[in-house]
Amino acid sequence: MQQVKVIVTVRQGRSLPIVGLACSLSDRPDAGQFGTTDSNGMLSAHFPGGSQVRFSVLSKKMNAHKYIGTLQLGPDSIAEQHFTAVVDLIKLEADTQLHPSDSQQTVYPDMIPPRQPTNRSPEGSNKQHPQGVSAASGADAQGNPETKVDAQNATLISLEQMQKMWPLVKSSKHQALQDFASELNTNLAQYKLDTPLRKAHFFAQVMQELGGAFEPQESLNYAPTKTPIMRHGKPVLDVDGQPKMKKGLIQIFSYFADHPDEAYQYGRTKDHAANEQEIAVRAYANRLGNGDVASRDGWAYRGRGCLQITGRKGYRAFTQSYKEFWPGEAVDFERSPDMLSLPKYQARSGVWFWLHNNLYLIADKGFDDSSVDSITTIVNKNTDSYGSRKNNFKLTWAIFR
Repeated sequence: MQQVKVIVTVRQGRSLPIVGLACSLSDRPDAGQFGTTDSNGMLSAHFPGGSQVRFSVLSKKMNAHKYIGTLQLGPDSIAEQHFTAVVDLIKLEADTQLHPSDSQQTVYPDMIPPRQPTNRSPEGSNKQHPQGVSAASGADAQGNPETKVDAQNATLISLEQMQKMWPLVKSSKHQALQDFASELNTNLAQYKLDTPLRKAHFFAQVMQELGGAFEPQESLNYAPTKTPIMRHGKPVLDVDGQPKMKKGLIQIFSYFADHPDEAYQYGRTKDHAANEQEIAVRAYANRLGNGDVASRDGWAYRGRGCLQITGRKGYRAFTQSYKEFWPGEAVDFERSPDMLSLPKYQARSGVWFWLHNNLYLIADKGFDDSSVDSITTIVNKNTDSYGSRKNNFKLTWAIFR
């Protein structure tokens, strides 16, 4: 098959200097080229015609790649194709290291990209143990004997990776991060979180649902109506220079659209904090299997778990399916909804949603924005956070790839 030459140009915006650029086949992360760029951020590579190629830039200090885009190559008859991206405000923590004029090397020794997981076990291990795990221990890297490991789930989720996704979580809450990761690590293959791409898509959604504080239950700290999105004390502007707005109770929930006076009564204003209980019982009344306002179901069955199961109907469905996914355990989440705030069940509820809706099959389709959007549509169709979830994916892919 004829090879298509790809000329890649990365133009720097206000970011720090680019160190290196990685190019690889989208369906084969280990099949590609890596090299330092010149002062113009250029690199050329060859791939089979018709391939899809992904690109990322290298942060030397962080020893990680940041995904910047993909290019679908044309047929063999097209001799050369170009990919251009502007890397802006990424803040790569590194210095540019140019090749000497007489150098032919393509990779500096200290810029070798992180090893990618493979289906091969290391020498001296049996096939049931992943790379980096002792064959004699029968446990994961933390010594947990209950962790099921094999060639397909060789890369366990670490506390360090969790901290990269939730950098604002205080050390006192790191145990919750560890417990969450440990539950997933017990059986990544069965949970369909056994590839870097699946993990990246899963956590891109979880990051958004749990927020920066890693809260196990839904926040209903809403203002009555639209408010400007603020950052560092200043409004965030859109491409037209207008302030970006965050929806309030009246825009999000039909109950408050019909009862705007109650939106101002219970929503967050300059005069008082949001009354989240009263917001919940009204926002979710007579919906999702809940009773009316007087039943208080809206608060009892507010969003919980890492992908936010919401409503009595959702809690009941999870209860009914739970014993099928985890035989031998009987937990009634409809009767004891607070159980979903515990790290073990918080993680399992997300796994159940992930498997129940076959989201891993969508994740397998690729790295592009449409794949992220397709999953977001199922997780939270009417959210205004589609852009944030795509940004989350860029981070999680850099972490897990």
